[in-house]
Amino acid sequence: MTVLIDIDSTITNFGDVLLKYLNEQYSTNYVKRDITHWDWFTDTFSDPWKPLDLEKFWNDVHVMPEAVSVIKTLCCNGVKIYLVTASFFTDTLGLKIRNVLKEFGGILTERNVVITQNKSLILGDVMIDDNVENLKTCRCPQKILFTQPWNERENIFTSTNDWYSILYLLK
Repeated sequence: MTVLIDIDSTITNFGDVLLKYLNEQYSTNYVKRDITHWDWFTDTFSDPWKPLDLEKFWNDVHVMPEAVSVIKTLCCNGVKIYLVTASFFTDTLGLKIRNVLKEFGGILTERNVVITQNKSLILGDVMIDDNVENLKTCRCPQKILFTQPWNERENIFTSTNDWYSILYLLK
C-alpha cells in the first residue's frame, strides 16, 4: 500500500505557527477557529505567505508526535509513505523538509518527499490531506480528510484529525 500524506497542517502545526506570526505582524488576535475556509489567510492578510521566507518560522513548525508514531508504525508494517507538499520553491523549502524528516529519525528520507503544485499527478492508494480540493482531484481510491476548522463542514470524505483513527482506517 502507498499512502500520500500532506505535510502542512496535516502532520505539522503549520497553521498554528502561521497564525501566530501573522497575528504578531498585523497586530491581530485571531484564533484557529476563525479560519473558516481554505483561502482565509489570503482573504484576511495582504501578504500571508511572507513568514514562510523566515528560517525561524520553519524552526517553530513541528510534526505532531501522534503523526510520527503512526507513520513509523505504518512504515514498520511495510506501507510506503510519501510526504507530499504543494509548496512553492523558496530558499527555505529545504529547511522545511529537513526539519520534518529529522523528526522521523531516518525512517523517512528525502526520497519519501514529493513537492508538486498539482497533487492530482501523484498516484497512491490513499491520500490524507486537509485541503478538500486536493482530495477531490486526487486519483487515490481512498481519501481521508484531516479535519481542521477550515474544512470541518465537509462531509464527502472520511474525516478525522486523530492519527490513531487514521491508523485504524488504514488497516
